[in-house]
Amino acid sequence: MERNHVEMKFDGWPVRLRVDTGSDKSYLVYGGWYESIYGLGSCQYLRTGCYFCPPTNPCNLTTLLSQDKHRLYFGSGRSVDIVIRNVTMKVGEREIRNLQMGLVVGCTRAQSGLQPYALLGLSIPSRSSVGEGAVMPLFLKQLTSLRQIPQTAFSVHASKLSVEITGQLVLGEFPEETSAMTTFPLVGFSLAKAPFAITVSEVQVRSSTIRERVWSLNLTEEQQPHEVVIDTGSSWTHVPDKFFTMVLDAIQAEVGPQRVSWRSVRTQPTDVQGLDAVLKSDDCIVVRRTIANKLPVMTFKGDADTSFELHLSNHVQVCDGEWCPLSLQRSMKAYPTFNAFVLGQPFFIEHDLYVNFDRGVVGIAAPPRPVVNEVATVELWEHHHSPFCTRASPVCSALAWLTRGYMWRGTHY
Repeated sequence: MERNHVEMKFDGWPVRLRVDTGSDKSYLVYGGWYESIYGLGSCQYLRTGCYFCPPTNPCNLTTLLSQDKHRLYFGSGRSVDIVIRNVTMKVGEREIRNLQMGLVVGCTRAQSGLQPYALLGLSIPSRSSVGEGAVMPLFLKQLTSLRQIPQTAFSVHASKLSVEITGQLVLGEFPEETSAMTTFPLVGFSLAKAPFAITVSEVQVRSSTIRERVWSLNLTEEQQPHEVVIDTGSSWTHVPDKFFTMVLDAIQAEVGPQRVSWRSVRTQPTDVQGLDAVLKSDDCIVVRRTIANKLPVMTFKGDADTSFELHLSNHVQVCDGEWCPLSLQRSMKAYPTFNAFVLGQPFFIEHDLYVNFDRGVVGIAAPPRPVVNEVATVELWEHHHSPFCTRASPVCSALAWLTRGYMWRGTHY
């Protein structure tokens, strides 16, 4: 896995899929649709690559659009339209036939000029929601049914976090539980049916320098346990509003009230004098690089003395000069009473993740070797996360026409 993507071949076409543990949807970008917008040959500029139907099982945009179309929505508000198709997937020397994948034939990202991408969703809905509006068979479930993996399980092991996760994705395996692994029961996520979650009874913020200085978010008798989603598809960690305020209090206690300003600013605080931390746009904490090691620690506590920690110093992922926004935000503004945590990519700097859907268990363990945390520039971050679509030039279109063969045009893609 390189920068959150794995490469597989589908009917001979190499595609780089974005690994998303917070989604149960898997799809490819159909080249005939994309090139109908940006020109013949524009797929060569698409980072994830395009899928085209093989000449042995041809299709075109017209025939695909005549099928049942499904619209998938995301938390960002964007959506994609897909149709379902049987494909042959090749990973290494292993070939898997009759795998159902979605093909993108519409996407709001592309409408706004941003590149669409192929997605590999590894989550599975809770039992109570299986069959409710199901669009397609789940990727891991399909591999299990086709006897390609022994169990419905996966694990993620990061070696580096630079813009996104580089490391290893393992499908179908779950190790024996040991004292080095902290385990939690797997539960369904209340806000959405697809992501898996664990629950914790208490979440703390503590000082990184004075362990006794602790702020706690405890449950009242009326409250449900805190839900925690672990999501490779999110660059940020999202926390409830009350917890976000606790983080502000902890930073202020660490560096002093005269060194912070929690009055929201709208611009990058490059000219702020005498401050170490400011609040930008109400939900983003921006700190000086020099205080990164003083940032607080989050502790998640479950039952039976199970717990794990996340250091906010590892949430410094991108910097503009000496100022760095933390990869930490308040939970979704559309859900102000939302009481869940979404732990994004910074989680994997400190922990390996193991998930077994058959046994209903999530395992968390320290990686065997330190994970490299490489801070990116703003330019690199934006270039990676928001690449623009590129129109094909006449030369590019001509080369694509010659390469694919005029006789197949309109039938095999």
